[in-house]
Amino acid sequence: MIGLEETYNVLVEKNKIENKYHQLIASEKPKGINIIAVLIVLLAIGCIAIMGFWIMEIIRPYTNYGTSIFIKVGNTILGIILMVITAVVYAAILLIVGVILKVINIIIFFFIRKTDSHKQKVASINKEKVALELEYRRLNTLLYDSIVPDDYKSLEAIEFMGKCINQGRANTIGDAINLYVSECQHNQNLEIMRENQRINEQRQRIHEKEINTLKKEVAKANRAAREAKSTASLVQIRSFFK
Repeated sequence: MIGLEETYNVLVEKNKIENKYHQLIASEKPKGINIIAVLIVLLAIGCIAIMGFWIMEIIRPYTNYGTSIFIKVGNTILGIILMVITAVVYAAILLIVGVILKVINIIIFFFIRKTDSHKQKVASINKEKVALELEYRRLNTLLYDSIVPDDYKSLEAIEFMGKCINQGRANTIGDAINLYVSECQHNQNLEIMRENQRINEQRQRIHEKEINTLKKEVAKANRAAREAKSTASLVQIRSFFK
């Protein structure tokens, strides 16, 4: 049986192996053109160029004091419309460029995979993956003999239990597990309380909004009633003098 500290170390090693394994899988893929980076750069350049050009075109008539205000407003509206059209066209061009770069990448990957250097690289990566898989199985075998139950074989749980034992809050693994369960339930209850508070605050805002709307409607109705009363009084006065 392995103890708490050994279990923690095994879990740490498992995490390292998992990260290394993912890195090896990612390194198997040949490197091509970074399409996203290229499109982001082109998008930034295009936005600056398009907005700069059309903003200057929109502002230019206002620098000429002899131009009619109607011409200035018309140029402004036309400039905004043309700026939007230019942006849409540029976005379509970027989409086409992205598709072209994707096709180029596919072609690049095809020829790279045919090279001997890439085949040797993949073979080396596969050997490392096999070694990592064997080590991962060995670590899992060690975890089977851990004094920690399967439900609590996580770095967070073991760190908490280790602190409890070192601080004297727990004397056994069972006591530490009970404290961990209580802590999880406490955190869950706090989260539920925060969520309920958020819902109540949202309901309160909605209720206040409804009250304000109702007050406005009542005030509007009262104003209409006063106006109607004033109109009726005026009609009575006029009828009196007829």
